Parts: sequence; structure tokens; C-alpha cells
Amino acid sequence: MARIAGVNIPTNKRVQIALTYIFGIGRTKAVEICEKAGLPADLDLNIPDHIIIATALKVKKNNPKKKVILVSRDINMRVIADAVGRSIII
Repeated sequence: MARIAGVNIPTNKRVQIALTYIFGIGRTKAVEICEKAGLPADLDLNIPDHIIIATALKVKKNNPKKKVILVSRDINMRVIADAVGRSIII
């Protein structure tokens, strides 16, 4: 499970729908984020860690004043996030 901008992202939804759970991101913004990140519209959230991290980076880039935190117990995700300069909370 990913946590972006303080929100648990549901894993049983498509990514465009799941992003709308984040305050301030509506359907239009979620579609825009997915397009900029190169994510397919029908993508479900059983996706690799690097895609989750890429989405979090796009959210941060589009909302620079908001704090974006990834929360994971997965060591691989932590290593990838550290490589791209994002912190992960255990």
C-alpha cells in the first residue's frame, strides 16, 4: 500500500481513481498526473515500486508547497526512493 500526501491510496482502484483520494486532486488533475508520468489509464495499483515513486514525484512537482511522504516497509522501495532523492518513512 502506498501513502501519498498523507493519504492511504486504495489498491483496489485504478491509479487515476486512487489519486483522487488525495485532497486537492480531482479527476482532471489525476488524469494529467498519469499522462505526465506515462501511466496507462487502466493501470491498477498492483504495480511495481518505481511506478509508485514516479507518481509521488509528479504529485510533488505539481504541488511544490505540499509535503509528499512515501510510507513503506519494503526495503526495495526504500532503496529506489533514496536513489531519486525521496525519503520514505518506515
